[in-house]
Amino acid sequence: MHAVSGYHGHVISYLPAVDGVYYLETYTDNHGQGYTVTVLGDETMPLATTTALSGASTVKVKRKLALSGTVSPAESPGSVIITRKRLVGSKWKNAGSATVAVVGGTFAYSFKPAYRGKWRLVAKYQTNTVGDTTYVTSHSRVKTVTVR
Repeated sequence: MHAVSGYHGHVISYLPAVDGVYYLETYTDNHGQGYTVTVLGDETMPLATTTALSGASTVKVKRKLALSGTVSPAESPGSVIITRKRLVGSKWKNAGSATVAVVGGTFAYSFKPAYRGKWRLVAKYQTNTVGDTTYVTSHSRVKTVTVR
């Protein structure tokens, strides 16, 4: 394991002598950011994933809103959880969720919003392990939809 960090063009490199959990802290303009790094020797390191969600930005009430997305790397197995929230007054209220299979790095989901207003949707890929490979959790950006 080789830990690398950068600061204003400088690269800091550290090669731990033993396996373990290390805490690294960086400072920029007196603001600290801490990172915990686990050094596992020759074991396979978890693979980072990215999740994206796309679809229409507006839809009519009680009409189908079709969403699609990707999880990469494409061989990431498992499913995503689509979480829905809607704006009620000035607060975002939970409006349900659904678990959708990821096949070949893609997924699709649709529903019919029953209420007008602003909605927020997020896709979350859950950590999944297959054999010696662990694919790490990732979230899409928030998808905002206006229901008219």
